[in-house]
Amino acid sequence: MATVRVYFANLRDLVNDLGRRLGADLPRSPFDQRVGDAGTLAAVAVLAKALTDKGVLTDADLLAAVDTARGEVWPQEPIQPG
Repeated sequence: MATVRVYFANLRDLVNDLGRRLGADLPRSPFDQRVGDAGTLAAVAVLAKALTDKGVLTDADLLAAVDTARGEVWPQEPIQPG
C-alpha cells in the first residue's frame, strides 16, 4: 500500500495535469493558493490512505479513478458559480 505522501503526489500531479488542460499553470499560482490547495490534497490523501488500509478501496481502484479522470473531457471554460 502506498503512503500518504505517495497519494498526495499522485493527486497533485492529477490536479496540475487537469489545470494544464484547462490552460492554467497551477505550479506558478500564488503561494497562498498553492498552500490552500496542498491542504485540501493532503486531507484527501489521508482519506485515501485510511480507505485503502481498511480494505474499502485498493490502490488499483484509486489508480483506475485517476486514469479515468485524466481521460475525461473537461470543459475548456471554468465552471461558473451557480
